[in-house]
Amino acid sequence: MKAIRKYANFIVLGLLVIGANWFVNSPERVESLYTKGLYSFTSKVFRAVLGWMPFSMGDIAYVFIILIIILRFLRIFRKKSPEQPIWPKLKRALLKGLVFIVWTWLIFQVLWGFNYYRENVGVQFKLSDKAPSSNELHQLASYLLSETNTYADGRSIKQFNKEKELSVISQAYDSMAKQYSFLAYSNPSFKASLFGVLGNYMGYGGYYNPFSGEAQVNDRLPVFLLPFTSAHEVAHQLGYAKESDANFIGYLASVHSTDSSLKYSASLEMFLYTNAALKKYDSVASKKLYDSLGSIARYDLKIYKSYIQKYQGPIDEFTTRFYTQFLHLNNQPEGMQSYSRVVYWLFNYWDTKKAEALCKKGQRHKGT
Repeated sequence: MKAIRKYANFIVLGLLVIGANWFVNSPERVESLYTKGLYSFTSKVFRAVLGWMPFSMGDIAYVFIILIIILRFLRIFRKKSPEQPIWPKLKRALLKGLVFIVWTWLIFQVLWGFNYYRENVGVQFKLSDKAPSSNELHQLASYLLSETNTYADGRSIKQFNKEKELSVISQAYDSMAKQYSFLAYSNPSFKASLFGVLGNYMGYGGYYNPFSGEAQVNDRLPVFLLPFTSAHEVAHQLGYAKESDANFIGYLASVHSTDSSLKYSASLEMFLYTNAALKKYDSVASKKLYDSLGSIARYDLKIYKSYIQKYQGPIDEFTTRFYTQFLHLNNQPEGMQSYSRVVYWLFNYWDTKKAEALCKKGQRHKGT
């Protein structure tokens, strides 16, 4: 009994880890009990409690925790006397650190991480499970190219304005929720990251803080990227953890928006993903489409290329490798390539819409 009491915390921790791994074995269970249940409630509470603050409490908490870890690490090697050995202190610190990591992992899963194991958007939107051919990729890329050039002239965003952008994104999601009620976005809120230019060196456009429910946008990005980045981060707030799913929902929001800047930002991003996928099959056709981009889009991409070259370096490379491993550990084996899987969902969405249109046309024809 003494042994059980001594190791009770470790036993409980182990059982919780086993329970968490059992829970995610069923996407249907995660979808119904967690995403549509617990997470739907807690995420709204977080936005209600912290969303009104003009700064990110999650960013502040990250800095505070990192400083505590550094200070505790330094204390390990500070001897009170020359005879005092370091190893016992280091051993205790490593054990506490391991327990801290496991508890952090569990809290992360409960507050957000289980969403990585929910049903994918294909199930939710009743999309067919079909891989696009090179010709179909060409058609989709051509459509997105046309949309990009159409909305390029209407884009008006010159600099990031959080309040205006939040209004645009909220309107888009409200409009989308009329057709898809499960995408209703209450207590809207996203914030500019407090890490400023450091975000450029780390190579991120935005991120979701699972411990505070806050969505952050790197407002130092080239301005044409910010509308879609904001829509993408809101999709994370709604429980779409996988990057391809968040990309798809962000693009779908732009389809239901009346704002040309958001439509342009989303269409250009999706064109680049789709054209890159086409390039694997037909590099000549891919280059021809890319060269057909209008002058505004080509100028914006030139700005983006300069931005990448300016900030690319060891910090960006480390962050990319770290996040790749994070994605691997969270049910996204494609790593950073998981972002581009949105092409698969885009194709099946438009393929389904095309089939529905043909069906309605046939029904009207029968009625005449």
